[in-house]
Formats: sequence, C-alpha cells, structure tokens
Amino acid sequence: MYLEAEAVIRLFGDICALPPTRTRIIFSFMSKWPDGSSGFRPTSRLAQSWLKWRGEPFLWSIEPHAISEFVSKRGFRLMEIALTQDLTANDSSLDGENLVMCER
Repeated sequence: MYLEAEAVIRLFGDICALPPTRTRIIFSFMSKWPDGSSGFRPTSRLAQSWLKWRGEPFLWSIEPHAISEFVSKRGFRLMEIALTQDLTANDSSLDGENLVMCER
C-alpha cells in the first residue's frame, strides 16, 4: 500500500527472478473503492491527518476480488486472504486494509 503500482509489480518480478524455491509472501493492501479511492472506511479525519503527518500515503490499492488474479499473473498462488472484517469484531464497520499470503 505504501509503494506505487509499478514498484509492487517490479518487486514481484524481482522475487520471481530468484532461484526457484518455495517462496511465501505475506503483505497487506488497501481496498480500492468503486470511486477509485482507497483508505479506511468509515473515513476519519483524525486517521487521515495522522497518516499524512507520519508520511504514510496509500499509493497502491486493488479490489479484494482482484487480488488472486493479480498474484497469479506474477507467478504466485493465493493461499489466504483476510479482509478487515475477518480481523475485527463482527459488529465492526471498519474496512479497508487486508492481508494476503501467497506462494510460488
């Protein structure tokens, strides 16, 4: 989420260029919303201000349903995805950051 899309793609390519061994990657990504934006939902001015102050802009996001195809095109197999709702209390409306484990 903190790298530009081209850097994310290049990183996967660099990993695939290493000698073929079983490789697992765990990473997080922000959900890309239908309007093209990313970030936590519901939005919070306090959280946005804190992220800006810390120099943590969200530069790359993807729709959760597209992550399997994304890693597959880069030589990896999606093993598990955990959406924000999977990691928070059932009554939480928080959404946005997701975790992925993939392997080649």
